[in-house]
Amino acid sequence: MPFPQVLVFSGNAKTVRLVGHRGARGLLPENSTIGFDFTLSIGINLLKFGVFL
Repeated sequence: MPFPQVLVFSGNAKTVRLVGHRGARGLLPENSTIGFDFTLSIGINLLKFGVFL
């Protein structure tokens, strides 16, 4: 598979993924370390974030 990171999204029809979109969006600043730390601390182990150059 050319994109191994896509394996994170594999599963069956009954698989539910909890994703911290931009960290704790709505609770803490988006795309921030504090937001990512909080999201991981509550048991979410998949983060989606933007990288701006």
